Amino acid sequence: MATSLLTVQFLDWIESRPRSYADVMDAWRTTCPRMTVWEDALAEGLVCYSGRRDDIVTLTATGRAALAQSRDSGATADATDQPARRRARRPTSKIRGTDRADARV
Repeated sequence: MATSLLTVQFLDWIESRPRSYADVMDAWRTTCPRMTVWEDALAEGLVCYSGRRDDIVTLTATGRAALAQSRDSGATADATDQPARRRARRPTSKIRGTDRADARV
């Protein structure tokens, strides 16, 4: 099974220490339809939890195998307290000689 690097980072983050569902949702929930790491991992049976907000999210045997396989292939991610998040880049436009981001400061 080919696991995306972002999913590997997610699995590594889960494995690094106990994470509650609330922690996972705070760090990994997104409204972006192209970044569905949590939903994909749950649907693929890589992680599990009981459905309670305070329950701990754990890797399943399939999730541990996927993480081990990615480590063996060299596709590892560092386990950190927060996953890497990309900020949406604001489009710039010229407003009186400055870009929009500068105009708000």
